Amino acid sequence: MSQNDVPGSPASAAGSYETDDEVLVVLDDDGNLYLVSADPEGIDVLGKTKLLESPAWTAPTLIGSRLYLRDRKTIMAIDLG
Repeated sequence: MSQNDVPGSPASAAGSYETDDEVLVVLDDDGNLYLVSADPEGIDVLGKTKLLESPAWTAPTLIGSRLYLRDRKTIMAIDLG
C-alpha cells in the first residue's frame, strides 16, 4: 500500500501502524489522520479528521491506549481507551 492509494491524501504520509482490528492509522504531511482498512483487494478509508496544522512528518505512536501525534509546533495525546 502506498500513500497514493488513500483518496484525498497527498503523496506523502508520516507513517502508519496496524491496530488489533487490522485498521491502519495514517498521518499525512498536512496533519490529517486517517483510519484505513486494507486488504489485497484495496483500501477503504474508514475515517479522516484534521488534527494538526504545521507539517506533520512524524509517525503516529500508540503507547497503551494513547495515540501520540506531533507536527513542528504541537504535540498531542489522544486517549483511545
